[in-house]
Amino acid sequence: VLSGVSATVTAKDAGQYTSTATGLDKNYELSFVNGSLDIAKAKAIVTANSVSTTYNGKDQTAVGFTATGLVNGETESVLSGVSATVTAKDAGQYTNTATGLDKNYDLSFVDGSLDIAKAKATVTAN
Repeated sequence: VLSGVSATVTAKDAGQYTSTATGLDKNYELSFVNGSLDIAKAKAIVTANSVSTTYNGKDQTAVGFTATGLVNGETESVLSGVSATVTAKDAGQYTNTATGLDKNYDLSFVDGSLDIAKAKATVTAN
């Protein structure tokens, strides 16, 4: 019977949004109470990339990450607040740690690595 009354709220991003009812009715004196639309963050796992290489005398880098749990066909590009980079020169194993925050995802992180193997060299005595 309240055909002149409406309440709508639309949102995409995680957060809390107010739904406000408005309108008039010829038979009722109306009082309105706001409602809400609560959108929780989706869960996603961010895994830092791993690189295996051999010592070459120059800085070497493992950069970037992959993510699982992204919704609606989204790609890692939506995670603009996330980064993962490690740079090293000497042979050894280094941790690539992803860090950051996102407004729509509750993120869990998995480390990657930069593994630099020793280069082979032959030493001949004079």
